[in-house]
This record gives sequence, structure tokens and C-alpha cells, in this order.
Amino acid sequence: MYELLPLKNSHTANQVEAELNELVILLYQKLLYERAHDANVSGLPFLGSYELVTNSLVAGNVASFDTSSISDADMRYLLLAYKYRNGKRGIHFLRTFLKCVWGGDFEVNQLWQHKAKTYPLEQKTRTQITEESLNIDDYFLTSRLRISLIAEVAQEFPMDVAQMLRNTLPARLFIAEISQEQKSQGNIFFATHAVAYSVVFEATDFVPL
Repeated sequence: MYELLPLKNSHTANQVEAELNELVILLYQKLLYERAHDANVSGLPFLGSYELVTNSLVAGNVASFDTSSISDADMRYLLLAYKYRNGKRGIHFLRTFLKCVWGGDFEVNQLWQHKAKTYPLEQKTRTQITEESLNIDDYFLTSRLRISLIAEVAQEFPMDVAQMLRNTLPARLFIAEISQEQKSQGNIFFATHAVAYSVVFEATDFVPL
């Protein structure tokens, strides 16, 4: 399509017609090819230009924020996941979305609610229940999600992205909080025996949505 082979290989009666064909092909490649290609792949927009990919994501209410920091490959991957690989936009799509707009340093977990507690209090991830040696039968799985960010990378989660997450996910899924673990370390000295103790504090910052 880019080379317009039918025109390029067509018979020309003379040198003037041959040069005219070459001019038409050159002008098409410089001025019209990208728009023609986008029209040709409108049913598969992830194969089109970056502009077509961006417009398709905005039209689908998937990335209506500043996407300038997202690579071309990630934008296409996100559109592919949205339109074809996960039409229901479940947790897999959420992970794809975060990978593209944030990076790979995060975890997404569904929260479990304690049956004897008032909803939505006393919610934990499956990992927390296991680590705390609690009985999983005392909990039921909810549709609420926790996004955990890695402290070394995550400084502040963009609120426009957080809002878009709420708009993008189906009603059955709900991002309850975005958390970030913070660690600080210091030394305590006792002069009597000159023994040094190292203390590590761990805190989790939960940002409810």
C-alpha cells in the first residue's frame, strides 16, 4: 500500500507519464499514506498510527489523561488488551493498564472480608490471611481491590490516572485503596554496654479512593 505498486507497475506511454506517476506516488507517501493507512486499519486501530491508537483509547474512556510518557509499544499493548484480549476489563486488564502507565512495580490483590466484622472493615489480602495464620473460612472474597506500590519507585500516584481507573473498570470491581509501604531504619545506642541496636519501622500508607 505504501509503494502504490499497481500504479508503480502500470504501463506508461512516455517519459512524462512515468514522471507523473512517480510524483503521485511521492506525494501520496508524504501527505496521504498515514491517513489512508489509519482508515484501512480502523477495525484494528492498534496497527495504526500513534494518533489513531491514542484517539481510540480516549474514545473508549481508557486513557483520557496525559499519555506523553507512555511508550508507543505500551499504548498499543493497552489498546489491544482493552479491545481484544480482555473485553470484560477485569483484573488482568487492570494489571495491563498499570504496567503501561506506571511500570511493573506494583501488586493488585482482591480483598477478603471477615464474616463477623462490619463490611468493609477488617479486610485483608489472601497473603495477609496466610501470613497471620488466620482461617480463610472466616472470610469471603469481595470485589474490592488493593493496589500496592513499591516504595523505592512510587512517590505519588497521579490522581488523574486513579480517576481513570475508576472509570475504566466495570462496576463489579472497585479499587478500595492504593497503598505504599514505607520503611525507615535507625540505630539506638545504650551507653552502659555500648551495644548498638538497629530498628526498622514499617508503615503502610493507604489512600482510599
